[in-house]
Amino acid sequence: MKRKLPREEKEEKKNKKAKRMKTKEEQRAEKSKKQQRKNNQKEVQKGSKKEQQKNNQKEKQEESKKEQQENNQKEAQEGNKKEQQENNQKEKQEGNKKEQQENNQKEAQKGSKKEQQENNQQEAQEVSKKEKQENNQQEAQEVSKKEKQENNQKETQKQEEQENKQQGERKKETKKQQEEQEKKKKETKDLMLKETPLNELQLEKIEKEIKTQAVITEEKKNKIHKKIFQNIAIAIGIVLYFIFINLGFANIKPETFYKDLQVFSIISIIFTIVLMEKAYKRDNNEFTIHTIESLVFSILTLLTIYIKNYYPNKFMWTINAIAILFAIYYVGKCIVIDYKMTKKAKKRAREKQKLLNE
Repeated sequence: MKRKLPREEKEEKKNKKAKRMKTKEEQRAEKSKKQQRKNNQKEVQKGSKKEQQKNNQKEKQEESKKEQQENNQKEAQEGNKKEQQENNQKEKQEGNKKEQQENNQKEAQKGSKKEQQENNQQEAQEVSKKEKQENNQQEAQEVSKKEKQENNQKETQKQEEQENKQQGERKKETKKQQEEQEKKKKETKDLMLKETPLNELQLEKIEKEIKTQAVITEEKKNKIHKKIFQNIAIAIGIVLYFIFINLGFANIKPETFYKDLQVFSIISIIFTIVLMEKAYKRDNNEFTIHTIESLVFSILTLLTIYIKNYYPNKFMWTINAIAILFAIYYVGKCIVIDYKMTKKAKKRAREKQKLLNE
């Protein structure tokens, strides 16, 4: 075994001492760290969650820095600890100040919100008051308008009643005047007849004329027969028209038959338009009746097209029914014409006979 030199032994002793010193310092540092952690945990529990996160991040950063510095400078740990404590206190103070500022800001915001809400409520109340006032004014205006309208209507009704009364009085006066004039005329006629005696020849002539007029003459009978024959001829033409339509449906091709129906419908419409114009110009009852009949005829011709397309099995039956209805109508019309015209002629004859008897 080689002996160690005294220098080497001294160096080993120094190294051992240094190692011992290092271990002691490390133990002290660990103890101080533990105490700091405990203190930090207490402070963190007292503070908010946000401050805990910030302090933990800062502690981690500081620990990393301290570990780097411990390898190089373990002797300056105590000074750094004091500085750290002071920094922590300052940070705590700054954090508290920030929290106070935030709280103050929140309170100020709440106060401003409350003020805004109150202002909005006041504005809404004012707007509602104004709307109520406007509505009340509008209602009052409408009521006044209605009252004015009712008053105007009452006044107009009164005026109309007065005018009607005046017109009635005027009519009564005019009737009285007319009756008086008629009485005067009759009196004058009677005086003239009494003053002017008629000859026997003149009386005989007058009697003959009255007797001829009292009986229904052949001219009137011919007029009655002409009207009846005209209606019979129209009925025969319509019935023959519908008979030929049935024959065409049975014998002609459907395409050509459809075109024929269209042509007949157009012709009937044109004929009705011409009759309407003549009736409007002449103002005659007979023409108006004929226009109505032709209009019904044209409508039925248009319906035949519809029936042919959608109900071909019922086409012939409907055409026969329409022809029968037209025939019944014109027969009834002829009977009514004969009855009315003969009645009028007989009335006139009776009136003339009364004159003769007088």
